[in-house]
Amino acid sequence: MSRRFFGCALLLALVGCGSEPPTNTVAPTVVPPHGPYTLSGTVRDEAGAPLQGAEVYVGYDPRRPGFGEATTDLQGHYLVSGLFAGREPVSVSKPGYLRVSETMEIAEGAVKDFTLQPGVVVSGRTVEAGVGPLNGVTIAVTSGPNAGVQTTSGAPLGGFLLPPVLPGDFTIRASKPGYDSVDRAVHAMADTHLEDITLKWAYGSCLSSVAPVLFDRVPAAGASASVAVETQGAHNWTAKPNVPWVNVVSNTSASGSAMLPFQVQPNPIGAIDVRTGVIEIRCSEAEGQNIWITQMVNCQTTIEPDAKTPRVFPAQGGIGRLLVRFGVPGCHSRDYSDVDWMFLAGVSSYLSREVNFGVLRNSTGVERTGTIVVGETRWTVKQDY
Repeated sequence: MSRRFFGCALLLALVGCGSEPPTNTVAPTVVPPHGPYTLSGTVRDEAGAPLQGAEVYVGYDPRRPGFGEATTDLQGHYLVSGLFAGREPVSVSKPGYLRVSETMEIAEGAVKDFTLQPGVVVSGRTVEAGVGPLNGVTIAVTSGPNAGVQTTSGAPLGGFLLPPVLPGDFTIRASKPGYDSVDRAVHAMADTHLEDITLKWAYGSCLSSVAPVLFDRVPAAGASASVAVETQGAHNWTAKPNVPWVNVVSNTSASGSAMLPFQVQPNPIGAIDVRTGVIEIRCSEAEGQNIWITQMVNCQTTIEPDAKTPRVFPAQGGIGRLLVRFGVPGCHSRDYSDVDWMFLAGVSSYLSREVNFGVLRNSTGVERTGTIVVGETRWTVKQDY
């Protein structure tokens, strides 16, 4: 399947490519063919007691021939019918118990019993206040029968997955050196995905506020900006960039609250990557705040729409495609929409040389305008009401 077809297929699913089906049209239900074989058995807990309400699935995909499913009865019995012979994946699950999955041979009169162990899987994401995903955070259970179980959040989005724990109420702690720890009460009777856990730098008795902490998409041509540093009393602090292309204008060391001006030097023509730097504000090794700076790259980009992209999108929305050319070979631009009613689909433009996008329905009652940005080149999109 080509990237272009995949992007359009995704956009079709989300916005219908700008058209709506007639209201009296009902999409036919496609029922995959069923086979003559069955799989039966009993699902029990560790003590041998039957488990009612466990779900048993056989096959890879409900849309494929021979897929089957069943729910256990009061005696823990199940019967999955309509299967074809051969090796198929089988999974058994019930809220509050750990899923069991294995591959087995489906044949005439196949029987398989399962034992489920109590347990739940808790997942989530850790982020840095005002910045975004934060990796390397330790997530540890601090109360309940599973105290001591832990994991670490990882790339690319700060996600984490705790080892299985017993269902119930417990507390977790998110911690990372240089950040204030965060405790979170968890109620998990089944597999649970938590809301983002947000950590901030440990200010201790020194800092009271540092803002902003993120300078994203700084122009490739460079820019000047400043940060407000507020302290508790007349505490001393320092500011040190970790890259040579960021210069602190003044106040590399200061006492008390002050403004911290800095300059970002141009990202040279011919560079192919977005670059990231940090200004480290420190009162001590354990107290401080990072100022994150991301600078765009000048790919010398040109954009033009394909023939089917509307000049003005209708109120019901639609899809569009922009053709992209780069003047700098191998340049890695970033693509984004600056409004929430317009979204991108498919792979990055530097891989596909195109940007596929969708425009959602306009229910505001007024015409609206948004922008798609490829690197530093902007394309304006208009939509009627």
